[in-house]
Amino acid sequence: MAAFVGKFDLNIDEKSRMSVPAAVRKSLNDRIGTSLYATVGPRSGTLVLYPERVWEKLLARARASREKFREFPGGLLFVNSQSALLETDASGRALIPDRLLKANGIGREVTMVGNVDHLELWNRSDYEAFEKANYAAYHEKSASLHECFEELSKELMDEFTGPGDEARGRRE
Repeated sequence: MAAFVGKFDLNIDEKSRMSVPAAVRKSLNDRIGTSLYATVGPRSGTLVLYPERVWEKLLARARASREKFREFPGGLLFVNSQSALLETDASGRALIPDRLLKANGIGREVTMVGNVDHLELWNRSDYEAFEKANYAAYHEKSASLHECFEELSKELMDEFTGPGDEARGRRE
């Protein structure tokens, strides 16, 4: 599955439609789904967007793992009630139900952020504040993150080329 990456500043029009960026539409396909499901996000004031087939499998696994919802017995019902299928029109726009926007305090200026297996939709001003706070912390605390990425990257390169593959060394 293609990873969702990047940050997109978008606007939601007066009919509650949002243009889905071409890079996101390109990542959607028949295998994972060509539409997105929107649901309440883990951070206040956000929505999370999952490819339709990923969302459907996620729900099936969640139903089979109800014991994980002991702390919030109504959690699965709540998440389902706060979800909607977003299908894109011929212009690449998706209609987001007003009830989801209002319930999550999302205005007309938004930022869509790729988060590997899903997307997050934020109020633009909230994301800008999050980004500013995290830029400051990133430079102070990023060494362990970069070490982790470097280690994982080497492991993945070995999967693609084989351990110690001489060809890899020539390409670097």
